[in-house]
Amino acid sequence: MNRHETFEGGLTVIVPIRCSNDRQDAIHRLQFLLQAAPIPPAVQFLVVDDGSPRQIGKEIEAACDRLGLEYLRLESELETFSIGRARNAGVQRSRTKYVLFQDVDLLPYPGFYSDVLIEIEVQELHKYAERFLMFGVIYLTKSGTDEFLSTPPAVRKSKFVQYLLDADASRIEKFSTGTSVTVWRRDYFLGAGGNDPEFEGWGYEDLEFTCRAIRRARRFPLPEEFGLDYKNFQTINEYRGWKSIYRLFGDITFQKGYVLFHAWHPVEEGGIYVKAKDRNRRLFEEKLERFRLHGEEPDPLPMPERGRSVIFRANPWVYNRWAAPMLGEIVFADEDMFTPDSFVEYLRERAIDRVVFHNPYANERMRAIYERVRSLDIEYIVCERGALPGSVFFDPLGFNGESGSYDPGKWRRELSQEEVARLSAYVSHYKVAGDSLEDQPKRIGAQGLKRKLGLAPGRKVLFVPLQRPTDSVIEHLCGPIGSYENFLRLIRRLVFCLPPEWVVVVKRHPLEVENPDLPGFWALRHFVWNPTVTMTPGR
Repeated sequence: MNRHETFEGGLTVIVPIRCSNDRQDAIHRLQFLLQAAPIPPAVQFLVVDDGSPRQIGKEIEAACDRLGLEYLRLESELETFSIGRARNAGVQRSRTKYVLFQDVDLLPYPGFYSDVLIEIEVQELHKYAERFLMFGVIYLTKSGTDEFLSTPPAVRKSKFVQYLLDADASRIEKFSTGTSVTVWRRDYFLGAGGNDPEFEGWGYEDLEFTCRAIRRARRFPLPEEFGLDYKNFQTINEYRGWKSIYRLFGDITFQKGYVLFHAWHPVEEGGIYVKAKDRNRRLFEEKLERFRLHGEEPDPLPMPERGRSVIFRANPWVYNRWAAPMLGEIVFADEDMFTPDSFVEYLRERAIDRVVFHNPYANERMRAIYERVRSLDIEYIVCERGALPGSVFFDPLGFNGESGSYDPGKWRRELSQEEVARLSAYVSHYKVAGDSLEDQPKRIGAQGLKRKLGLAPGRKVLFVPLQRPTDSVIEHLCGPIGSYENFLRLIRRLVFCLPPEWVVVVKRHPLEVENPDLPGFWALRHFVWNPTVTMTPGR
C-alpha cells in the first residue's frame, strides 16, 4: 500500500480565483494542479470562486467538474476581490486536518503533493498546532513559461532550478522563499481568525496572518525591528525586520528541493487590485504593531460542520479562540431570561445543536436548565479549568465527580512502561518549572518543609489539601461525606486515630484568607501554624 493512503487527516489544496472578461486564462490554468500527478488519495482540491461574473462562474464550475476539482462559489461579485475571504471560506468548507493555499498561476512538479504530506509528518504538524509549512516559488518569464510547459514534466524541476542557479534572466524573472504557499492545520487557522477581512484587493493579507503565527510560535528568535519592511525576500541578507524571519520557513523546504513555478501573465499596473497595495501595506504595518502590543487579531472562525452552540459565559474556559471553532456558530444566552421549558423551546426554534455550560451549579436557575437538558438527552458540554496547570476540560458526560468520564473502568489499570515514563517526565517538568494552578508560596521541597515545621527524621506525614468551602463541588457533589464541615470533623478525629509517628499537615486553599475551622487543633502540644500550613502531631 502507498504510504500516503494511510496519511491521517488529509490535505485540501485551496485555490482562490476570480475571473474577469479580460483574464479568462485562469480557467485554463486550473489544470496546472494536475501537473503534480500522481496525486495521493489523501489530497483533494477546492477552487473558491470569489465573485466571478455569474456566466464565467458557470464556466469555472464546468472546468472543475471535468478536472475532478470541488467548486465553491461566493456571491461577492459586487465586492472588491478578496483572496483572504476566499481562503477563509475554503478552510471552513474543507473537512481535512490540513489545508494548503495555492495560487491558480502556480505549476507544481510531479510528486509535489506527496512531498507536502511527507513534510507535514517530518515537521510534526500533528503535534504542534502552531507550526506551518511554506514553499518557495520560482517566477518564470513569458518565454520561460512556454518552455516549461513544453518540457516533459519529469524534467521540469531539475531543468528550471538549474536555470535559477545559472541566473538565466531570459527564463527566470525572480524567486522567493517567502510566499503565500503555506500549509496549516485547519483548527489552528480557524482559531487564529484566518486572513483578516479588513484587507481588500491585492496583497498583505497572507503576510499579516503568517507574521502573527511567527510571533506566536517563536520557532526562531525574533529579529530586531520586527515591524521593519526591509529589502525583499530574495535580497535580504541580515537578520533584521520581519522578512528576514519570514523567509526562513520557505528556506527550509527550498533546501529540500520543494518548489513551485509561477507561470507568467500580464499585470495591469493601474488595476484596482494593485492600487489597493499601498492601503494594504499601511494596514499591515498597523496590524503588526497592534498584535505585538495587544494581541489583537480577528475573531475565531467557526467550523460549519459543528452546527450551532449556545453558551452562557464568555470566560476563557468556555470561550477561547482555540476551542471556539469546534463549537460551530456560537449563540450567547442569559439564563435569567429562561425557565427550563422556555429554554428547551428556544433551542428547538433556533436549531441549536448543543448547550455549553461553565459551572452548571452556579445558581439555581442554571442548575434547573442543566438538569432539564440532561433529562431530555440534549447534547451538552461542561467546560471548566482543569486540575493541571494550563489545562481545560470539555466533558460531554457531566460536571466533575458526577461525570461518567471518571468511571473506574476508564482509569483503573496498570500503566505501561511508556506511560510511566511520560508521567514521570511530566511531574519532573512541573517540579522544575514551578508552575501551579493557583499562586502558591515558593517551593522549598519535602526536606525543607520538614525542617521548617520542626519534624524529626522518621516522622510520617498525612497531607490534607482543603478545597474552598463555597466551591460548587463542595456544595453539590460531596458524596458520602455529606458536607465540608463533616470533612473537617473527620480530620479532627483522624489526629487521634493515627500512630504516634504520624503528623497531619493541613493546607488551606490558596484563594482562601481564613484559617480552616479546626479549633480542636489549638490545644494540642507542639502545634505549628503558618499562613498556608497547619501541622499537628498524631496521637
